[in-house]
Amino acid sequence: MPVRLILVGTQHAENLAAVLRSARAFGVEDVWLVQPSFTLGNVEGRIARRGEDLLERVRVTERLDDAIQDLDVLLAGSAKDAVGRNLLRDYLPLRDAVMRVKQAERVGFLFGREDTGLRDEELRLADVWYTIPTVPPQRALNLAHAVSITLYEYHVQTREAGRLLPRASRVERDVLYALIMRIVQEVNEQLGVRDLAARLRVQGLVWRRVLGTADLSDIDVRSLLGFFRDVEKLLTREKE
Repeated sequence: MPVRLILVGTQHAENLAAVLRSARAFGVEDVWLVQPSFTLGNVEGRIARRGEDLLERVRVTERLDDAIQDLDVLLAGSAKDAVGRNLLRDYLPLRDAVMRVKQAERVGFLFGREDTGLRDEELRLADVWYTIPTVPPQRALNLAHAVSITLYEYHVQTREAGRLLPRASRVERDVLYALIMRIVQEVNEQLGVRDLAARLRVQGLVWRRVLGTADLSDIDVRSLLGFFRDVEKLLTREKE
């Protein structure tokens, strides 16, 4: 199944060279850089000759949205500690995360900067958040090591995985997500919730994670759309 690597704010050309070597080993040919701190010319000479064709296909963009818009599911890796009730830090172990999305057609893995990782606004774009378990006090791995371990786990779990029903696309899940959030907003407005924006922010993260990890088929999504549309009609009728 096709996999895309998306590296945000990569700072060192040698790390990209190492990532491309790992990508080549696991058959990954779709690599995007978002606002890197170097040009691709800095990578030439740091990568074996058989990897040069992959370097030529690396795509560079200033906007993260460009790199993820056609994916079915996006997984974001991070090693930052959980703080309070921050749902963005409620990670799944890598193995569990891959297990939940391995039936998807177009999968993307999102990696952050070598020093600070991914920012909250970037994590919010993902469907699944994961971490690679390590032994304390060591938490963060080198970027290339994290990519290699991630690709290995995905390769092991998907090489023999068979598809049953077609998986729901990211676009289909986004339509369902938007409908659910309209209902969530309507319910909370009718209940008179004081801090509506905060409630919607938390509920939005929860529903994004639920839909991203549920491994929904297109039939599942159509059934859920029908149900939630009936709920929306009922709420509208009661409001009138």
